[in-house]
Amino acid sequence: MKYFLCLCLALATAICLISGYSQAYTPTPKCPWQTLQPGFEYRTVPIRTYEKGISPVMHQVRVDPKQYKFSLVLAKDYNMTLTTVSNLRKKNNALFAINASFFDEHCDLLGYHSIGPRVINPHVAGGNVLTGVLMLTSNYCNVWDRNSFSSSQAEVAFQCGPRLIVDGEPTSGLHGAPSRLSGAAIDMNQRVILYATSVDGRLTLSQCQSLLMQREIYGGVNPRYAINFDGGSSTGFSLATEKLSLECPSLALIPSVLTVAARK
Repeated sequence: MKYFLCLCLALATAICLISGYSQAYTPTPKCPWQTLQPGFEYRTVPIRTYEKGISPVMHQVRVDPKQYKFSLVLAKDYNMTLTTVSNLRKKNNALFAINASFFDEHCDLLGYHSIGPRVINPHVAGGNVLTGVLMLTSNYCNVWDRNSFSSSQAEVAFQCGPRLIVDGEPTSGLHGAPSRLSGAAIDMNQRVILYATSVDGRLTLSQCQSLLMQREIYGGVNPRYAINFDGGSSTGFSLATEKLSLECPSLALIPSVLTVAARK
């Protein structure tokens, strides 16, 4: 009898632990998209947590690349070293901007970066983090394995990582403590989803991966590819449309942003 009670207690504890772990990232409410403009949608995905007094979310913007143009905007192009996400969005007259690129102590962008024919950094970096190159054009968006990538004259191409989802399947070997995150996904319809967690929203990379792969009504994005941006204190976005304006500032100044603007 004593053994049976101990077994029941151990089982109940395990269930609680598993439940607690899943509540760190699994949203339960339905998460509908709000159309801000044709081909440009926004929503928030709640991140469940046991911490009292906070309501963390993942912000998601879904963009049709045939209707909207992507660009990298650099602080150095405006005679600045570092600045805010909002400032660079305004200078580029964009609808949306998000922190993206990794950078070093000299504020130089790490890994391959190009804007159309302009190559900012031609070096494809190695290491365990910058494992992919995000390439965005009007009719074809992809996340390349860095070993398969050489150069591009896409609207935007830049190295970041690690890759979270490849050909609809989750990648393995993701590590790291919970943190604010930003990144991009490309869904099965070639739409681009840009996401960033709120100031109080912290996820591990594997938890982010699981969230993105859930059913769409619960926050998933039906991804073919997904890749991580430079998160942590650099995580931030700026959104300005007639229907909705939002600022989620990064805790640190940054050297560049990825922007979204309407095609002319």
